[in-house]
Amino acid sequence: MATPNLDGRSSAIVKKVGPVHGEDIYDHTARWPDVYFPAIRLLWLKENHPAEYDAVNHILMVNEYFIYKLTGRMCSEWTNAAETLLFETGKLAWSKKMMSLLCLEHLQMNDLVAPGDVVEKLSPEIAAKLGLKQVPVVAAVSDTQAATLGSGMINLGDVVAVNGSTTPVMMVEDHFRMDPKRRIWVDPYLRGLWLLESNCLQSGMVHRKLMDHLTDLIRMIPGQERFDRGDLYKLLEKLEDKTDGVISYFGSRRFHVSRREVRRCEISFPNEQTNVFAAILPSCVENLAFAIASNIT
Repeated sequence: MATPNLDGRSSAIVKKVGPVHGEDIYDHTARWPDVYFPAIRLLWLKENHPAEYDAVNHILMVNEYFIYKLTGRMCSEWTNAAETLLFETGKLAWSKKMMSLLCLEHLQMNDLVAPGDVVEKLSPEIAAKLGLKQVPVVAAVSDTQAATLGSGMINLGDVVAVNGSTTPVMMVEDHFRMDPKRRIWVDPYLRGLWLLESNCLQSGMVHRKLMDHLTDLIRMIPGQERFDRGDLYKLLEKLEDKTDGVISYFGSRRFHVSRREVRRCEISFPNEQTNVFAAILPSCVENLAFAIASNIT
């Protein structure tokens, strides 16, 4: 069974687990239960497809699955293990309490390795298939940590906003420090370093959706049926890049892991002369900029 981040089928499980066990789970994992964590997805599988659930004995993140296929070894690297909801983040160890709490004691947990560790060499069979020597295979960090590292943020107090589908805001720490108000995540990073992680949530996904809607709108004009995203970017470059008083809210906000808020979209403009078409994307970016500033503070 393979699932992407956007698979939200376990949302009903979250509604059951969060109110009862959320605080206990957070205090051990530095995560609030949500739909994208493998432990929660397993509970959904147990409830909806018990035969398939009974056959599961291992959890692997995507990069760990690659390592398994390349070397034959099942292992879990710290930053990825922290995303399972079965990892005691502050101790960098699997949590027997979480496995018991979520009734997942039957799982065979993988060996833990540190970020950047050489796991094994390529298996002889895979090396032959790829036409390579038996080169070493290294355990990579998860996506947000990789983006933070790629930005050069390795010093205490460094802050980076990773603008992707969502916008995580990361700060480098030299020790594990839990948020007493249970608002943000705490992540393993490199050896001896940790990350405090907040998130502005909807950003890149909203941008893509707005661009798609604007493109579809223009395609409705006779003669513009082949108008595409590239044409839209060229058109927007000709317009003044300013909000012109337009205020929008498309989901970017201050992070709070345990607060379940209804997502809404709002836009207001000051007068009838405002060119909403020209201002909507700059106002969306402005919304994100304020959200980043709020999550940093």
